[in-house]
Amino acid sequence: MISNLLSKDSLEEIVKQESKKEVMSFTETLIGKNYGEMKLHNQDNSIIKKGFYLEDSHLFIVADGHGPAGHHVSKLICNIFPVILNKLLESSVDPFSQTK
Repeated sequence: MISNLLSKDSLEEIVKQESKKEVMSFTETLIGKNYGEMKLHNQDNSIIKKGFYLEDSHLFIVADGHGPAGHHVSKLICNIFPVILNKLLESSVDPFSQTK
């Protein structure tokens, strides 16, 4: 199921969907140091999404990037993870459902 969500077309659709949604907060931390030398990029990102999945719920994500592409990965996680999680939640069976 997840592999279907990660096709090129799906990723492009995710970016379109996410750009339309309300974001309560998006933050970045200060650029860190590696062995005493300043890193080139801040690799950490976080996001708070208001009304995620249910109207009165919020999603909080903190992505701690590592390695040469850590800043790209942490930003990608903040953009794509909410869509993938929402699709998985929408496709799951409701545990409170009366039907069996």
